[in-house]
Amino acid sequence: MKPKTSFTSNLTFIALMTSFNIIFSVLMLFLPALSLILYLLLPFISTLVVLFCKAKYLPIYYIASIAISFIINLNGLDFIIFTLLPSLITGTIFGICLKKEVNIGLTILISSFCQLIFSLSTIPLVNLIYTNNRNIIEVFSLFLGETKSYLTYKLFLPLTLVVSLVQNIISFLIISSEVTKFNVTLNETNKHYVAYSYLNLIIIILSGLSIWLFDDLMFLLLSLNIILFALSLASGNYFKNKPFILVSILILILCFVLFVLLAQNQLKLYLPFILEIPILTFSIYDIIHSFYKKRC
Repeated sequence: MKPKTSFTSNLTFIALMTSFNIIFSVLMLFLPALSLILYLLLPFISTLVVLFCKAKYLPIYYIASIAISFIINLNGLDFIIFTLLPSLITGTIFGICLKKEVNIGLTILISSFCQLIFSLSTIPLVNLIYTNNRNIIEVFSLFLGETKSYLTYKLFLPLTLVVSLVQNIISFLIISSEVTKFNVTLNETNKHYVAYSYLNLIIIILSGLSIWLFDDLMFLLLSLNIILFALSLASGNYFKNKPFILVSILILILCFVLFVLLAQNQLKLYLPFILEIPILTFSIYDIIHSFYKKRC
């Protein structure tokens, strides 16, 4: 399959891809249980459109998919809000990143974060339409129970991010296994992985400030730290470095001791910040190591 150049070829391909969205929209009328499967598969369609059609024709694809799906699902917006729109966002980001040969890990992270923003932005609409005067946050708070209700916003944000991350990872695995058949190259390397450590330092500083300014963000920032930390480890191939492994074990033991000590005091809410210690240590080491590597 080659990129489309003419107006006719672009429009034909968009019509074909839009028809798949419409077919899935019809299936949702009779088999709502397919929503999760469709959520994982639909981004592939949007990815193909972004990869092989010119950018100026993409609005036609978006408008046609949303408008026709809305007409078909007049009795409910479930398919559009929970499946189609997230799939369009995910597929578009995947397509752009694949075109620009962005690293796989960074592609999934960007898509997951955009998915998080979309999910949070649709909460007022979802509350208005579906929850019968009880919003999503209240339902989540009831799920935690009265004794843990103070953690509602702290856990809701990172949980939403984790769900988005898992969905995007599965979707990308499906997409990556197929797009290679169309001579699309996946960038599995990351020469600038040290940027993850710089981002981690910035997020750690923001996490510290959030304790006094807006502590509901601290768990979300911590989640981002852990994700970036995992990407740094995977990209830097540190597991073959024996001194690094030894120091890491010592730091983890120290963190465990601090965790036990804090758990016995009135600082239980900030126990997760113990995880920031190994991440902070690694980030500083990674930056210094990268700096001296360039100098040598």
